[in-house]
Amino acid sequence: MRAIANWRRWSVVALIALLLMLVMVPRLWHRLARGHFPPIGLHVDALSRKASIGIPGQTMLYWPELSNFGFWPVPFTACDYISDTLAPGTEYAYGVQRWSPSTKSWDSVSLPDPEWFCQPEPLSKGDTHERRRYIWPGQSVKVMEFEAVGAREEFRLGDLARFVVFRNARRPVDWSAAIPSNAFQIEDNVEGWGFRIRH
Repeated sequence: MRAIANWRRWSVVALIALLLMLVMVPRLWHRLARGHFPPIGLHVDALSRKASIGIPGQTMLYWPELSNFGFWPVPFTACDYISDTLAPGTEYAYGVQRWSPSTKSWDSVSLPDPEWFCQPEPLSKGDTHERRRYIWPGQSVKVMEFEAVGAREEFRLGDLARFVVFRNARRPVDWSAAIPSNAFQIEDNVEGWGFRIRH
């Protein structure tokens, strides 16, 4: 009986150690790759790279990366599609916010909407299919391909922006399940309304 009790005790200890390792190792890897320790649970990083898409003054492209540093898989509504280059892609529901210094709050510039989420777009997305996808512990996914956030009408050079990722694209927006990214500063200096992106 004592041997069985010891076996059970060590099994529980080993299981707890395994779960902690499954959570801590990805967090340590994230610290090395991104420069910060993420909280336990869902986490969104705003990433960027230098690139131009032909808009004068636009120099950066931005995208959110969603990671699960929790213990359980989390379901998200996703849109699987075929791009204009016939490559498969997946997009999740997200929004963009701008920091308002006057009100000291985040103003929503765009939010997911079931009327346009996972709908075909000419020269961009075709053969779209809405699906439920699970983000597993330790997994990171690109929320969407990229966006020229600084070319949106609402943004100017030096403004602060952030992404917000949602579990679904329903209305009304479920803010209790929203995961905001870190803030990032707009580095683009797009001049002239004719070149700005309207959404």
